[in-house]
Amino acid sequence: MTPRTDIALIYGSARDGRFCDTVAAWTMAAIERAGGFAVDVIDPVAVDVARGVEGRDTAARSALRARLDRADGFVVVTPEYNHSFPAPLKALIDSAHAEWQAKPVAFVSYGGGSGGIRAVEHLRHVFAELHAVGLRDGVGFVNAWNQFDEQGALRDPDGAESAAATMLARLSWWARALRAGAGGHRLRGGGGVTVVDHPSPRVLVVGRSPTALEAIGRELSALGLAVSASARPETAAVEFEARSLDLVAIDAGVDDATRAAVRLSFIGAHPGIRLLDVRASVAVPAILAAANGAEAGPRVDLAAYARRIGHDAALRADMATLRAIHTRHPDAIAFEAIDVLLGRGIELSPEAVDAKLIGRRRGGYCFEQNGLFRRVLEEIGFDATGLAARVRWNVPPGTPPAARTHMVLRVILDGAPWLVDVGFGTCALTEPIRMDTDAAQSTGHDTYRVIEFGDDLLLQVRRDEAWLPVYEITREPQLDSDYQAANWFTATHPASHFRHNLMVARTTRESRYTLLDGRFTERWPDGRAERKLLDADGIHMALEETFGLAVEPDWRPAIERAADASSG
Repeated sequence: MTPRTDIALIYGSARDGRFCDTVAAWTMAAIERAGGFAVDVIDPVAVDVARGVEGRDTAARSALRARLDRADGFVVVTPEYNHSFPAPLKALIDSAHAEWQAKPVAFVSYGGGSGGIRAVEHLRHVFAELHAVGLRDGVGFVNAWNQFDEQGALRDPDGAESAAATMLARLSWWARALRAGAGGHRLRGGGGVTVVDHPSPRVLVVGRSPTALEAIGRELSALGLAVSASARPETAAVEFEARSLDLVAIDAGVDDATRAAVRLSFIGAHPGIRLLDVRASVAVPAILAAANGAEAGPRVDLAAYARRIGHDAALRADMATLRAIHTRHPDAIAFEAIDVLLGRGIELSPEAVDAKLIGRRRGGYCFEQNGLFRRVLEEIGFDATGLAARVRWNVPPGTPPAARTHMVLRVILDGAPWLVDVGFGTCALTEPIRMDTDAAQSTGHDTYRVIEFGDDLLLQVRRDEAWLPVYEITREPQLDSDYQAANWFTATHPASHFRHNLMVARTTRESRYTLLDGRFTERWPDGRAERKLLDADGIHMALEETFGLAVEPDWRPAIERAADASSG
């Protein structure tokens, strides 16, 4: 079966009362009779490109470029004005460049005694500059106003219909030949040199803010992507044909119900389309990576992670899985910042974290632990977002607020937000808790609640008949670069307590174990606690037997300093 040919039928006139509507309607009927074409009608009256011609890549121009890019060929219906073609048609042509290249262009012209032939000859030169192929076969209507009746039908259709059939057969052949010859590539020229490029992925960005979409579209266009935008998510799937797109990116400003409807509409029309959820601040790199087939980062080895935490059940994006791995993680992977204490610093790249926490079976602190856990959740299919927190645990009353140097996660599951944190240590959560209620929530070890706290949220834990502050949580999603800055402070700044104290924690189903220098504590879910003071050998033994860490020889000086700090 001959594959469908996508073509754009382009109106050349924008005048009031234009005769172009009659000729274009006849052309459309001829295309339908020929069969094998999918037609996108592009009318300069409906396409606002004038503001984009002077170099500003407006949303309208971006949308037009995307439509032209999807076409395999073009049929231009043009009148002849003053021995040439109309200015609106020139503006439309000049609004794009690469989108015309290596594609055939057929002409249907009309006018007085010349039948629009001079307009066509000028257009051939214009399209030749754009590396498009102007077809020899076309249709021209001499004294066109006399050839159509009041209903828009040709008075003598035979000659014109035969010419149209020939023109469209040529157009279809050239479209297939050029598409196959390009092999999925595009030509671009400049300075007398022709270069072969890969085709621009066709991207639609869906959001609520036209100005934000315009900014995102401008940057993506500068990077070579054929991008369109819709500020009306509810009708995006109607405005844009799903099969003409490679990727649809949906901004975080679109509510969950509308987002789900948008995804369903596009997937239903084009099961192979790629869908991406983005935030405006990171939309461009995320879309660029997805459009080019690149992963956002190295993928975590889920099988290796599951073995590391002792999870042998299936990994699914459901609450049972989330609870199970949240409970197992702080049991299997100890909280520790020994590398900071040794002056080594902390590397947050996925490769470094995976090699350390999974490969070498070390522990880590919040940026490593929750960074790994977020990637695990995303790989499974959860909707996980990193947030920042300001630690309040054990901070004396009246102390000025510290920086936000703790990483937590928010997971949206079945429309509800859940707080997830496997990297706090002393009173770490052992399972996710809801963020949209201030009701008390009991876990295996402690009872927590999340309350409104100004612009932020405050996590509290119930201890000794009182609600104690754990940390304040900002609602703003964080970027990896935000965590890099916070990690640099906690790992290198002289005021960071990780630089001066040995701090290790592990939470099992039965007990919480913590080590602060030489002070070792075991706390049970019923509130009982046992405390011991350890010497250097005791610390060494606890690190290996309780916290599951293989003590390295160069840790010994730090261990001895920790023992001395506690004994003093």
